[in-house]
Amino acid sequence: MHCMARLSPIMAVVPISFLLTLSFFVLLSLEKVQTKKLKNFGFLVVTIIWLAVLIIISGSARRLVKGVNQKKCMMRKEMMMRSMPGMHSEQMPPVMDIK
Repeated sequence: MHCMARLSPIMAVVPISFLLTLSFFVLLSLEKVQTKKLKNFGFLVVTIIWLAVLIIISGSARRLVKGVNQKKCMMRKEMMMRSMPGMHSEQMPPVMDIK
C-alpha cells in the first residue's frame, strides 16, 4: 500500500474537483440569499473549502516532489511475503540490511 504512494498526487484530483464544485454551488446559492448573516456564513464555508483544497494541493505537490522511499517499499513487500501462508523459507528472498 505504501508503494502506491506514487499515484496519490494523481488521485488528489478527485477530492479537489469535488470540493471546488461544492464551493461553486455554495457561491451560486449565495447570490439568492438576502440576509447578511447567511451570506457571511456562506463566505466562511467557501473559505474553509478553499483552504482544504490548498492543503490537498500542497500535500500532493510535496509528495510528488519528495517521491517514494524505495527502501521502505521493499521492506514492506518483504514483510508481506513472509506473512503469506504457504510460503516456505527456501522460497523467501534474502533479507536486505537497511542502514
